[in-house]
Amino acid sequence: AGRAAADFSWGSQKIIYYLGGIDNWMMFGQNEKVNSTEWHNVVVKNKQAEICEKYLSKGDKIYVAVVDCTGHGVPGSLISIIGYQEINHIIDKYNYSPSKTLNVLNDNINQLINANETIGSDGMDLMLLEIDTAFKRITYAGARGYMSIVNEGILTEYKGDKYSIGEKNNENPPIFIDKTLRYNENDIVYLYTDGVLDQFSEKDKKRLGTKVFKRKLESIFQTSLNTQKKELVSLIANHQGNAKQTDDITIIGLKLKSIPKTEKTVIENPKIEELLNSISKKENMRNNLLVIYGIVNQEIIISTIKLIERKLLAENFPRKTITKAKLLSTEILQNISKHQTEHQTIHPYFIIGNNKSELNIISGNVVDEKEKIFLSNALSSYKTLEKDELKDKYLQTFSNSIISEQGNAGLGLLTIVYRSDQNIEHEILTIDDNLYHFNFEVVIKTNSVN
Repeated sequence: AGRAAADFSWGSQKIIYYLGGIDNWMMFGQNEKVNSTEWHNVVVKNKQAEICEKYLSKGDKIYVAVVDCTGHGVPGSLISIIGYQEINHIIDKYNYSPSKTLNVLNDNINQLINANETIGSDGMDLMLLEIDTAFKRITYAGARGYMSIVNEGILTEYKGDKYSIGEKNNENPPIFIDKTLRYNENDIVYLYTDGVLDQFSEKDKKRLGTKVFKRKLESIFQTSLNTQKKELVSLIANHQGNAKQTDDITIIGLKLKSIPKTEKTVIENPKIEELLNSISKKENMRNNLLVIYGIVNQEIIISTIKLIERKLLAENFPRKTITKAKLLSTEILQNISKHQTEHQTIHPYFIIGNNKSELNIISGNVVDEKEKIFLSNALSSYKTLEKDELKDKYLQTFSNSIISEQGNAGLGLLTIVYRSDQNIEHEILTIDDNLYHFNFEVVIKTNSVN
């Protein structure tokens, strides 16, 4: 298993990667096998650095993954090779979000490997990051993976979903979900496998554990990455002593930077940046039941509705509340799907939060001038109607069944307003001459569901 840490700090002359290992591994670009606990610096300079810089700047996004195969020996190696190839293929060909990449990867691994009983039933734990350097945003999805981030001097741990890639569950198949974080210049991301935490000590036979590892990160994050790597190697070596290595150990440390977009950015209104920052804070709230960030298609909608039902059942919500949440979420996601564009810079988002006596559904997406006018006029009109008037309007529109190319002539929006008892709020902000950002919030009162 490879061991790596990296500093993605780049300038016009060089980009530095810090690589190291505890097991045998092949030195990059050489036919030399290394058997050492030392860490190694690979410095890319001059023309090579220019090539790397262009590659890292491509699309203003960087993808980083830590993968830990659940198998060993030949089967484990096979899974590792296939997993590496599949992740690269999915991202390069389809440009999927991390969660979509993991969902497709999971299906592919099950079809390619686990469907064949003679090969075995192995998989992998992993954490996949999409780092958007233009907007200083991290979108991540994990299959039992681990990640810690130092933001504004505070270290916070994040975990992936409670499924492994290749895990079989016919009743409740794994559905991986994107989560989004905002970062500041020089924040540090640590990705690591459970082998770090599960390493036993020669002295007391205890695991290293999360608390010890977290305390070490908190004590060293302000030092250089070179110093940090030495401290972490020393921590593991001193704890392990002469005990056998329990599992593969991988740690990646990234000091985050930003690359200003060379082309005109779509965000010219500072209120949108403020809105997206506020949304990112809401995305990280503990009472969130679900967060979707990225392109929405029919497959995502179907999977999301199933997941909503599962999560609300687990939280013991009444069946009527669950039905209403599924209905409203379907309409909101369908509207997002119809109006999104393939290459838009501001991706749609969809969040469901549990706020004791109510469920909060927050969504946002980009709309054009025509859609903006329709939304503004329709929502303003619906908000002024009495309950009976709104019901009549809904039934009349439904019976007329006027269908347009992009949907059912506002019936979806009217359904949301009617079924939510007009518990809605919206905000439309200008992006440029023909683009606007539509933020929509719906409240479901859990103690008064019709």
